[in-house]
Amino acid sequence: MVDLEEVVDDDVELLQRPKENRLVTTLTSNKATVGIELIKLVLLFVICVVAGLLLVARSRNAPPTVPPVPAENGEVVPPVPSQPAGASPQPPAATANATDWEYKIVLWDTTYVEDCQATTEEWESFSLMGSSSVGAYTNTACFCGDSPCYAGLGPDVIDPNMSADSDYQKVRRFGLVPDPGTTCNTCGPQSGGWEGFGSAESKSSFVNTAMKEGLTRDELFTQCGYPTTSRTIKFFSFQDSGYSTQVQWYDLTDEQYGASHYGFTPIEITVGVSLEVVEAEAVSCVLEKLVNRIAEDGWEFTDGGIDYQNFRRPRTR
Repeated sequence: MVDLEEVVDDDVELLQRPKENRLVTTLTSNKATVGIELIKLVLLFVICVVAGLLLVARSRNAPPTVPPVPAENGEVVPPVPSQPAGASPQPPAATANATDWEYKIVLWDTTYVEDCQATTEEWESFSLMGSSSVGAYTNTACFCGDSPCYAGLGPDVIDPNMSADSDYQKVRRFGLVPDPGTTCNTCGPQSGGWEGFGSAESKSSFVNTAMKEGLTRDELFTQCGYPTTSRTIKFFSFQDSGYSTQVQWYDLTDEQYGASHYGFTPIEITVGVSLEVVEAEAVSCVLEKLVNRIAEDGWEFTDGGIDYQNFRRPRTR
């Protein structure tokens, strides 16, 4: 006869063994998962540290911002854009990274003719000085400083029928000859009783500025075709101290004053006109030459307008 109690105990023992195996497997899987998560955390920490070090190194090597620098005339010249077309080639890469610049501004007055504070229209204007019978015009009379330039009596007798009893007769008997080396004032009288017939001197015109920076008259007026305007000086004054104190003007191209006999040639005064009346093509030609000439001293063109140009170059240490 079979012992039922013993059989039952054996069955119970057989059923309990699979439960123990599943518990061991579960514990092993949990340990592996925890290990993987720890490795991920370590890698993430290392990546953060490396990225932080790279950012710090980049910020230390970045060049500082160039602040605005005051120009020579007191205005602030801001950092400027890249070089425009038509200007000199860009500087070397080392120059582009410079952090210490010096600045140059070139200015001019667009309304002035060469040498004078006068517009082209004013410089060419005709203003009668004195009566129509003995007067001269603004742009035909010779002034030495602020006073009329004088001519003296010639050494020869031009008209023997004239006596020497008066200025009128003297200048016709002997003729008139200007003093050798007489230089007429380009701008006319600037002060005194004749002030209204002239204008003040100035070196601020576009032409004066371009030549001050190194351009030649040939480059301006021949190569670029920059226009000019002229005065033909032919009136001089003569006055004998023993006669009238009124200034008398005489046209020395007139034969009755010995023009051919003494070989008098009118004096030509030629100046560059004011920029405001010049065609764009001539202006562009001069501006391009001006930029290139200034660039020969290491200056880099940055920007400009109708009456100025800005330049910069690395400061010499």
